[in-house]
Amino acid sequence: MASSANSAIDVHAHLVPPGLLDAVRGGAVPGVSVADDPADAGRPVLTAGADRLGPIGPEMTDLAVRLGWMDERSIAEQWVSPWLDLFTWHRFGPAEARPWAAAVNQALADAARGSGGRLRPVPFVDVSAGAGPAADDVTALAGELAPPAVLLSTHPAGVASVADASLGPLWDRIAGLGLPVLLHPPGNGPSQAFTPPVLQNVAGRITDTSAAVLQMMADGRFERLPGLRVIVVHGGGFLPYQAFRLDGLVRAGLLARTAMTAPPSAALRRLFYDTVALDPLSLEFLVRRVGASQVLLGSDVPFPIGDPDPVGTLRATPLDETAQQKILS
Repeated sequence: MASSANSAIDVHAHLVPPGLLDAVRGGAVPGVSVADDPADAGRPVLTAGADRLGPIGPEMTDLAVRLGWMDERSIAEQWVSPWLDLFTWHRFGPAEARPWAAAVNQALADAARGSGGRLRPVPFVDVSAGAGPAADDVTALAGELAPPAVLLSTHPAGVASVADASLGPLWDRIAGLGLPVLLHPPGNGPSQAFTPPVLQNVAGRITDTSAAVLQMMADGRFERLPGLRVIVVHGGGFLPYQAFRLDGLVRAGLLARTAMTAPPSAALRRLFYDTVALDPLSLEFLVRRVGASQVLLGSDVPFPIGDPDPVGTLRATPLDETAQQKILS
């Protein structure tokens, strides 16, 4: 890849593919409909029974708006994953969840194909039917879409977390395929039980991410699957910034109570992280902790909590040009 800012790759961005709304309007998804909200400029709202998601603005659905946003920020390519709320806004039954995920993923792939190669789809993996069907879905997605990664929720419905032992066959399949995983927390993770709603997005989600990854570490998942590549969003939650405390397992003689054979900090250096730590100081620390090769540019667009100028944030750090280019491309 070219070593300049205008070849930057943004690995963390979200989309509600417009084709999904068209499919719902056409009756392709039983039980789900689209209504335009007259109180909000006629923006679409997904409805299923009493559940609603929206209004969904053009920043989430309009491909021309997205590509223009990228151009203004010297971003050449963006990995787009579905808005995770698409899978939590309504409690889909066992017979509905997997087809809904398939409809979302198909619309996402169609949107990416209409972007001139600038958007790459990161499809969602639904685990509601168990690890076996989910593993088969990953194999099919890898063959049909050749995605740069797949999206997994840290806390999918039906299991305690993505680290649940029952999902072992899924992780085995993903590692065998060499397919990176973008690990993302939902808005309704377990931290909502003790986090005030106003703080859920700014604090609860990083708590949930950190807890799920720690469980995977303690279970020895990363050591058993050396080919597993996991991208931890939002700068890794609190994990990279508390590495020395986590290594207290070794200092306190507690490592043997886990399935790890090396200090947690060793596992942290195997993971990948996006730059959605959001400020130059945190980003500099992250790179110095895990190395520039483990850090990937991310924006979390279109959400206001994300980074409005990820390339600019990186450029504002004192990291040298070699490190910055690794992160950009």
